[in-house]
Amino acid sequence: MPQDSHTAARQTSHSTEVTSKVADIDHAAGRQTPPKSRRNDSRKKRHSHAFIDDLPDVVSVAVVQEAATHRLLQRDPNQHPAIIPGRTGGITTTIHPACLRLLTGTVQQPNRTQSSFDFLLDETSTEQLRRDPSNTRFPIPDHQKRYRLAKVPATCIELTDTPGDS
Repeated sequence: MPQDSHTAARQTSHSTEVTSKVADIDHAAGRQTPPKSRRNDSRKKRHSHAFIDDLPDVVSVAVVQEAATHRLLQRDPNQHPAIIPGRTGGITTTIHPACLRLLTGTVQQPNRTQSSFDFLLDETSTEQLRRDPSNTRFPIPDHQKRYRLAKVPATCIELTDTPGDS
C-alpha cells in the first residue's frame, strides 16, 4: 500500500522522537551513546553470530572455531601455549577413567575458573571411546561423529597444535 508524503513524514518524526527519548533516558541514567566505531563492532558481532547460527551442526561449528583459534594464535605476538577454546590437544595418561587416556580432540569452553574444559573428541577418538569395552560411563550413539566430554581437568590436557600451525 503506497504511503503519502504526510504519513512518511509522521513516521520519520515518530522515529526521531523515540531515538531522542532513548538518548534522554540513557543520559539520565549516566550512560552515553557508544561512538560509531563501537556501533560498527556491534554490527560485526551480530553478523558473526548470524553466520555461526547458520552452521548446520556441531562439527561445522568446531571447524570454524579451530580455524579462528589458529588465526588468533598466528596474530598473537607472544604465541604462548594457553589452553583456550579451539586449540587441538590430547588427554594425558593422568586422567581417570582410563578409557579417556590419549584421546584427541578440540578444547571447548572452560568452566568459570578455567580449571577444566569441555573437550570435543575428534572422529577417531569418538569411535575409539565408543568401542572401548571398559567404557561404561560415556554411552555414544552410533550416528554421533564427535562426542563432547564435560569438565576435563586442565592439568589433563596437552596441547598438540603449535601457535604457528594453520
